[in-house]
Amino acid sequence: MTVSTHGAETAAGGGSFPPFDASLFSHQIFWFAIAFGALYLVLALVILPRIGATLGQRKSTIEDDLKKAAEETEAAQSAKQSAEQAQTEARNTARATLEVMRKTILDENTKAQSAAAEQSAASMHAAEAQIAAQKSAAKAAISAEVSSIASEIYSALIGKAPTAAIIKMGAN
Repeated sequence: MTVSTHGAETAAGGGSFPPFDASLFSHQIFWFAIAFGALYLVLALVILPRIGATLGQRKSTIEDDLKKAAEETEAAQSAKQSAEQAQTEARNTARATLEVMRKTILDENTKAQSAAAEQSAASMHAAEAQIAAQKSAAKAAISAEVSSIASEIYSALIGKAPTAAIIKMGAN
């Protein structure tokens, strides 16, 4: 009957809330200590070591990745400097080669111009000599023809052949 009486008191609002009942504190403290002790043991022995191991592993992975990134950055900087140096050397070599080629072409051009000038001067002298020879030959031929025509005219007018002195005098 006590059970039904206790239930009636609780239903009527006359009983106290069990966690606040002072007679039950010793039992509650005992089970509280056991529950939190078990929770502490599970946390301390299982969960926290796993979390610590995971954090340590992440930390070492991050540090390794940072070291690799630093090494790769140094390698990239070194490669960049090497490429820039090679580019500068290639540019300087190209400039030197270009300058040598320019000088060679200028020298060849100067030689070709002087050879052409010499050849044209020689051709001009040969042409002038040929013109002078043809001019002299033409003058001689004209002089001979004029003398011949003058002799014929003299013969036709005078009726006798001119003498060598008269022909010589008429040619001058």
